[in-house]
Amino acid sequence: MNFTARKVERAYLRGIAAGAAGLDLARELALFDLLECRRAAGVCVIMAMHDCNLAAFYATRIMGIQKGSVLFDG
Repeated sequence: MNFTARKVERAYLRGIAAGAAGLDLARELALFDLLECRRAAGVCVIMAMHDCNLAAFYATRIMGIQKGSVLFDG
């Protein structure tokens, strides 16, 4: 993938992820499936989210942070 294509993809994913809270369940799962495909291809995916169950299903590493302190990391 060339530099321009990567920039477009990053902007696209940023835009989708920023609005993920307003997605219905099917579209939210489609977003996470897309991000999982990118992760499997070697892309580093970093997200901040509040749905711990969804994070636990997809994430390879989860950090819990409260008031700037790390509560857990694993």
